[in-house]
Amino acid sequence: MLGRDESNPGMKAIVNSERKNPKAAAPGGKEHRQHRRFQLSIPVEVRASEGAGPAVQTASRNISAKGVYFTLAPEVGLASQVEFFMTLPPQMCQGRTVRLHCHGRVVRREALDGEGRVGVAAAIDEYEFIPVD
Repeated sequence: MLGRDESNPGMKAIVNSERKNPKAAAPGGKEHRQHRRFQLSIPVEVRASEGAGPAVQTASRNISAKGVYFTLAPEVGLASQVEFFMTLPPQMCQGRTVRLHCHGRVVRREALDGEGRVGVAAAIDEYEFIPVD
């Protein structure tokens, strides 16, 4: 669960993305995830980190401590840098609404039949809490 770090006034964190998981390289479709995923649909505003084009509104399908899965137009490429905002509900954050500003990268893409969009798994490399109140 994500919570506020009251000792950090800027409430900014960098996620250690260098940690390797020996199972992640295993062939044969084995589980690659290091953290528990929660099936959670919350609004996500996504844009290319390079600032190209306007933000796109979508919704998460699931979320973990270091990543999020959502759908986007097919133009997003594997390893693309992305910037996104998510608003976590009070039920997840000790009774307060929390908005996260995240920087990450696309680590997986998958075609979604008939939707004209792709499923995107994005790793969260850096995030900061933005006060909502």
